[in-house]
Amino acid sequence: MLELLDRARVALHPALRSLGPDLLDDDPQIGVAVRRARERSQGARPVGEVLLDQTVSAGIGNVVRCEALHGLRVDPWAPVGGLSDETLSALFEHSRRILQAGVRSGGALTEDDLRTQDLPALRRSRAPQRHGRRGAHRALVPPLARLCKAINTI
Repeated sequence: MLELLDRARVALHPALRSLGPDLLDDDPQIGVAVRRARERSQGARPVGEVLLDQTVSAGIGNVVRCEALHGLRVDPWAPVGGLSDETLSALFEHSRRILQAGVRSGGALTEDDLRTQDLPALRRSRAPQRHGRRGAHRALVPPLARLCKAINTI
């Protein structure tokens, strides 16, 4: 089932009203995301965990989280209480840029991808490649995303 809602009804929807600000919205409300990060972490939760909390801000997934933290050289295990509002704002802003670029390119992007201006060529390069005798598809997972996945399993 698909439910289409205007902004007023989203605010009343039981499952959606607890979501944090949408980083792809015209007004992403970064200040609200920073405030929610502080409230929901009580200062002790690691920033890498808080960035994935959809009640803090909606839209950040594992790849975007890893790329934003790496891009700004922020330790994912650092407690939110030890980070300045400026650092948290920068993380949400950087995540927003990664998400926007991903929408424009048609898929998740890494820091290296953001440095290229030729997004159509990038899209073509991300197409699954056939290799081997059995025609298996190669998984195209960026190295940093693999590293974050490994860290999450520890």
